[in-house]
Amino acid sequence: MGGGNVEKAELINTLLFVAGISTLLQTLFGTRLPVVIGGSYAFIIPAISIALRRNTSSNTVFLRPHQRFEQSMRAIQGALIIASLFQVILGFFGFCRIFGRFLSPLAAVPLVILTGLGLYAHGFPQLAKCIEIGLPALVVVVLLSQFLPHMIKSKGHILQRFAVLFSVAVVWVFAEILTVAGAYDNRSPNTQISCRTDRSGLLSAAPW
Repeated sequence: MGGGNVEKAELINTLLFVAGISTLLQTLFGTRLPVVIGGSYAFIIPAISIALRRNTSSNTVFLRPHQRFEQSMRAIQGALIIASLFQVILGFFGFCRIFGRFLSPLAAVPLVILTGLGLYAHGFPQLAKCIEIGLPALVVVVLLSQFLPHMIKSKGHILQRFAVLFSVAVVWVFAEILTVAGAYDNRSPNTQISCRTDRSGLLSAAPW
């Protein structure tokens, strides 16, 4: 895909910012269902496919990593624009409302599950690489989304809608504490790569 830490930081910042805005709009002004949060990261799968395809292509020779990064981003942006236009057209003419009448909850649940399983191969195996961070993250997500909403009645079901967002914030603070405390200083290189928050240089390279 090309690029260095600066380009990676810009890409991650943009993805998280746009996904956060779309998730807030969907949960506050859209259908207001927790399941629509899954739509915010559905674009990651085709983006990864486009990036991997351009890496294996030998037709184009790039002189600089930044040039390869720009070309990959343009391809991904073009694909997302075309896909979004198709969705806008469906919504403008009311096709989504027509399809929604025939799409019962029994049929919608498998669609949401398949969207999550599409990211399983990329995300869940990372949990075993750093069990100190992955297992607490899984526990916090389950607690916030399944148990705490029944114990704490919040207005607008905030815990159910933003369980993943709150979990990421809590676990990131926990991971930063472990890194600063030196919990991984004497661990293997693979563990440090997977667990440390300062190993990639993305935070320092981000244009704060």
